[in-house]
Amino acid sequence: MSEVQTADRARKREDFANAITKLGGNGQHWLRYYDYVFADVDFSGSTVLDIGGGTGYASYFAAAGGAKRVICLEPEVDGSRSTMVKSANSMGSIFDTHRIVEIVPRLLQDYSTDIQFDVVIIHNTINHFDEDACRTLSKDINSQRRYAAFFDMVSALITDGGFLVVADCSNRNFFGDIGVRNPVAPTIDWPVHQPPEVWARLLSQHGFTSPRIKWTSDRRLGLLGRLLFRNRTAAYFLQSHFCLTLRKSRQGA
Repeated sequence: MSEVQTADRARKREDFANAITKLGGNGQHWLRYYDYVFADVDFSGSTVLDIGGGTGYASYFAAAGGAKRVICLEPEVDGSRSTMVKSANSMGSIFDTHRIVEIVPRLLQDYSTDIQFDVVIIHNTINHFDEDACRTLSKDINSQRRYAAFFDMVSALITDGGFLVVADCSNRNFFGDIGVRNPVAPTIDWPVHQPPEVWARLLSQHGFTSPRIKWTSDRRLGLLGRLLFRNRTAAYFLQSHFCLTLRKSRQGA
């Protein structure tokens, strides 16, 4: 990367953080969080699909990282999600002046495209594809079949060698296990989630390999959280939030 390209990338990253701050968030916290989540992914010149993108922050981070085109699917299935779409559009008006990110109000199963994506992001939404099936996904064959249709759609959209990045909460959490509301994450319904190993195992049946699991810390904990809490044990007592990165296997490999 040339000096000019490096400077342009740094400016876009700063613009991304500033846009979030203008909307009332902490831009630097989000920037550091996404740097960690997407550490294995090079967005330069890539096409990106963000499934259930919500506020679109991950999509705009990809644009700041050099993606040439980003599709953010956000179906607006209820009032809260509609608010997220408004936030995503506000973010776009402030940051995405080149219109790299396109917000598409559709579910994945209703979306049709000829694009093959280099990166697919499923950030905190994988359990929403079928919450009833997700509850029993680790052991129930019928639940696995229902999710297989979703995984086949995802696999068909990713180029060989492309990245799939999944972030979500595990169903194993100290407070959930003892039947007490988690003070850090009081709204999470723990049984409607699965640990990263289950997702990795099931996705391996659909052409995804080389799983890498990382545990995240609450962005509000800053440097202390990044140093002490990015591990499975600490996550178990906090939000049980993980990031799973996989590669789409190359044909003939």
